[in-house]
Amino acid sequence: MNSILVGHMPRRYEIDAAFKQAIKISEKGRRTVTTEDFVAELAKRNWHWGFV
Repeated sequence: MNSILVGHMPRRYEIDAAFKQAIKISEKGRRTVTTEDFVAELAKRNWHWGFV
């Protein structure tokens, strides 16, 4: 199964911004990004994750 991003004309800065917004910082200062959070941030920017 392959995954694809469907949206408007690719804008790399939107993907970068979505990734940065998906970063969670714990009380101990650890930074993590989950796929779920990243995909949710992409959707806010009209990027939709799908499977083909």
